[in-house]
Amino acid sequence: MWLYSRFLLSYRDVEELLAERGITVSYETIRRWCQKFGQIFADGVRRHRFPGEVISHAVWLYSRFLLRYRDVEELLAERGIAARDETIHRWCRTFGQTVADGARRRRAPSAR
Repeated sequence: MWLYSRFLLSYRDVEELLAERGITVSYETIRRWCQKFGQIFADGVRRHRFPGEVISHAVWLYSRFLLRYRDVEELLAERGIAARDETIHRWCRTFGQTVADGARRRRAPSAR
């Protein structure tokens, strides 16, 4: 089920991968597992793919320095983090406002 959820493989692809490892399971069984446990498992996997620090740093880089998603991808790659530009785009859509609100709260009041 992890292979199906994480890598967006077909049931037959998962069946073949398991067969290569000596596990005989039909694609129908995999389909039933995914229907029964899929949403719970997929939510947990997706939620913990990258640590929150990485996500907030990527969104901060994008919003603070007005970088392109591919620029942020390259900066993260320099630090050994393999995240695609589509992933960074999704993070910015999902968490952008939260990171911006946190940045405003941390900013010192301006002296006028």
